[in-house]
Amino acid sequence: MNNVHYSSGEWVGYYTYHAKPTKFPMHLTLNFAEGNIQGAGIDNPGAFLVEGSYDETNLRAKWVKRYVGKHSVQYEGTHREGEIIGLWSLTKITEGRSVPIHGEFRIWPLPPGEYAGDEPLQSILEKEIRAKHRVSRFGRPVRPD
Repeated sequence: MNNVHYSSGEWVGYYTYHAKPTKFPMHLTLNFAEGNIQGAGIDNPGAFLVEGSYDETNLRAKWVKRYVGKHSVQYEGTHREGEIIGLWSLTKITEGRSVPIHGEFRIWPLPPGEYAGDEPLQSILEKEIRAKHRVSRFGRPVRPD
């Protein structure tokens, strides 16, 4: 069965923490096949592996992002207009107490052929996030023409 909504390859995007506006960029290489998601990526905390599932019928996807030698994060989202948008969560143990941490995320396929092979990843991520949100380099909304 062909994936109409989920394309394998490079994806980019960001995550935020609940009620905070800062966008933390991430880069992923994802493989969508027969309802399964596998891949790897990198973001601020470090390198990670991705394993999960997707449903082409209800446009839902969920996966676990496991940081190498660190913690894991649960992701659940919905495919909308070429992107996967949703929520992430993890539980941190602090001083013997469980502290839930959560936020939102948004990822989309990296447009093929858009960037030179030697362009730094951080530059690509910044350009993509800015383009998706139509904000200036100063973080202000850009007015549509």
